Amino acid sequence: MLMRMGPFVPEDLNVVIMFHFGQAEGHSCDMARFDWYINGKLYAPLNLNNVADSNGKLDAEGTAWEGPFAMNMAKYLKSDLCSPFDFSFVCKSGDGSQCHEGAAFDFTWSTGNKKTWYISTSTPTKFTMCELSSALSDPP
Repeated sequence: MLMRMGPFVPEDLNVVIMFHFGQAEGHSCDMARFDWYINGKLYAPLNLNNVADSNGKLDAEGTAWEGPFAMNMAKYLKSDLCSPFDFSFVCKSGDGSQCHEGAAFDFTWSTGNKKTWYISTSTPTKFTMCELSSALSDPP
């Protein structure tokens, strides 16, 4: 008999995603505008610039924020909770060839449990809902 161990995954798969990156996380530049894609489809433009071109989205510590993006992740699943999907980014800063590498996002489940993930902005990052459910082990 096989038994899958791991955190409970809510049936609704509703999450909130907040992108952020700031000076405390090693980011201080205005070369951080991206188009964010999920599985090759444009989801939203992001502006994580945090010097002169932030458009007023900075907190007191100089962190740029984008979101919240409330979404139901069920539509991104191919077959099961462990099937991969990807986040990818296209640089929209300057001539599109010299964007800041990396970003962070908070992945918050409908239960209130949250985990911060650091991802590449130059190559797609693959995730599974099984992996993202590790946030459910952390206190809300």
